[in-house]
Amino acid sequence: MLYRANWDESGEDVYEVSYRAHAPDGNAWPRRERANCSGLRCNIMPKFEKHIFVCGNQRPPGSARGCCDPSGQAKLQRLFKQKLAERGLKGKVRANQSGCLDQCEHGPNLVVYPEAVWYGHVTEADVDEIIESHIVGGKPVERLRLADTCLNTATCEHRKSSGQ
Repeated sequence: MLYRANWDESGEDVYEVSYRAHAPDGNAWPRRERANCSGLRCNIMPKFEKHIFVCGNQRPPGSARGCCDPSGQAKLQRLFKQKLAERGLKGKVRANQSGCLDQCEHGPNLVVYPEAVWYGHVTEADVDEIIESHIVGGKPVERLRLADTCLNTATCEHRKSSGQ
């Protein structure tokens, strides 16, 4: 990625960002974007208020650790995007499909940032409650929240001792 600063005709600072983006066919092509900046703040891309990462990892059927997206269709993530858009939150809250979040025994799971609230055993029926309570209301859904003792540790009571 290349960043280059310059000035436009009006004297405003203009930053150009050049990078290689991947097209849907897998090929890469060069991209350039311009952003007007004033002072020390530059808005190349607007910041999201919250970011939801939905685990989309797939494992073979019968895996000891389980699997967050056995069909590989990203249904949970797509539903979050749809419901956020319906509530007018597109551009404020982003729902992305992630790779493995390493909480497989609790899957399907997701994490909401910037609060770093982890949810486990999330179903499509839980999406509205998570959006209304946590995303809009600021109150995490406790019944789905993963215990801190189960995050990023091999000693979680839900993990099987073999196959880690």
